[in-house]
Amino acid sequence: MNPESKSPNLQFIQTELKWAFSFCPLSLIWFLTHRIPIQTANNQKMHSEWFTDLFQLIDSTFLIAILGILFSLLFSKILSRKRVKKSSGRDFDIFFSFSKMDLGEGMPEDKLLYDNLFHQIRKADQLGFRRAWIGEAHFSIKTEQKKPEPLLPHFNGELCINTDILQIASKAYYQTDQIEIGSAIRNILVNGGPIAHAEAIRTFLTIHGETLKNSNRKLQIGFGVGRFAYANEVYGIKPRNEAESILWPALRGLILKQATEIFLRLLKGETLGSADISASILKKEAIRNPEHWLQAMSKLGMNPDSSQIIIPPFWEFQTIKLIPEDCDLSSLELTLGSHDEELQVFANQFLPVKVFNLSVTPGDVVDKTHERMAAHYHPDGGEWKREYMPRTIMIFANADKGLTTEEQDRQGYEEAKAAMTAYWKAMEGTVDQAKVSGGMENAVYGSPEKVKRMLEEKFHPQDRLMTWFDFNTNDANVVMNRMNTFMQHVKPLFDEKA
Repeated sequence: MNPESKSPNLQFIQTELKWAFSFCPLSLIWFLTHRIPIQTANNQKMHSEWFTDLFQLIDSTFLIAILGILFSLLFSKILSRKRVKKSSGRDFDIFFSFSKMDLGEGMPEDKLLYDNLFHQIRKADQLGFRRAWIGEAHFSIKTEQKKPEPLLPHFNGELCINTDILQIASKAYYQTDQIEIGSAIRNILVNGGPIAHAEAIRTFLTIHGETLKNSNRKLQIGFGVGRFAYANEVYGIKPRNEAESILWPALRGLILKQATEIFLRLLKGETLGSADISASILKKEAIRNPEHWLQAMSKLGMNPDSSQIIIPPFWEFQTIKLIPEDCDLSSLELTLGSHDEELQVFANQFLPVKVFNLSVTPGDVVDKTHERMAAHYHPDGGEWKREYMPRTIMIFANADKGLTTEEQDRQGYEEAKAAMTAYWKAMEGTVDQAKVSGGMENAVYGSPEKVKRMLEEKFHPQDRLMTWFDFNTNDANVVMNRMNTFMQHVKPLFDEKA
């Protein structure tokens, strides 16, 4: 077994056993060098007494070993509590896009990338990141690139190779002590749809819930729809008639709303069927082009003056209740990956559901989202907090001691610009400087002091940041060096301010 893959608890037990039982040979040496000479001088001592003393020594040695183990366990618990205690400064999450790309050195193997991911998660745990959010995708882009309307025809690789956060979490939680694992985001339309996803999460929590509670951690499930429609189409999420084809852009939001209700209600343990789900009503004002509405009404044989239509459910099922039935949701936190204001409110009718957002989202939109969530956040989740809306940001910090602050700033900027340039070339086959400049708005770069200053300028002090370091690289060492630079040189500046 690779030593780095051992559970921290297993490593601790092995260390403490070695420490405790090291008393055994020491005690035996003391007995042979002190007790035997005494008995040699006293010939009247019976051999049976000598063996009695030896057995007493063995009993004492094992007692010392056991006491040593108990003391070490207690001492370790004290140190562990001190270690997991939150710092007085700012907490940071980490985001892994987990992509696979040929960056001029050949295409890396999937197994290597997964090994690197777990290594990076363990490193993030050691450095003190609070949560690790991991991207998700389904089906190879390479196949889509061969179709009449190719997807990302110039991209050489896969945008993400994680297909199931629960499998990653089931391994990562047993390799780490403090960090939480989350999906960013889990597509609940694919792989069996919302019913299957609710069932899988309940099963995970039943199996691993006690472990999460004992380590004071939670499973973080960010959910929504995938980035690309082709993955959803495989599972039947596509227009079912000509009218739906015309209205499809507006229908996609209703489909996610329907999936969200099914997912959340079954997840919380309700008994229900498709007849119990809220009707999907598409209103006329949701269609931007009035001509599209008229065309759809004609296809449906409806009055063109109709103000709304009811969309038949995409998931039809009889009354069901999920198993495992006895599932504790206290170790689960949910975050919705959607900017749909109505859906954000709607989801919180059933369970506490937080919201994702991007670093480039305008400030007024961010503020309005917080106001809306403060008014509608599910009461079981307590009072809404600003940190309940995680936001991504790419980090390019440079703390090279051999450079001046100005040189660190310049090299950080150049690294960020080079990454953005390579990214857009990979995505589109050419470099659009306007898009490179736009991408730079989603990054901070330079010396530790400049990175801290840029973060303070871009974000509210209570915003939760999903720091991003694996952007446009397959090299695990590069990623971990970026992580280390940030946590060792930037985060302490926030701690000092606090």
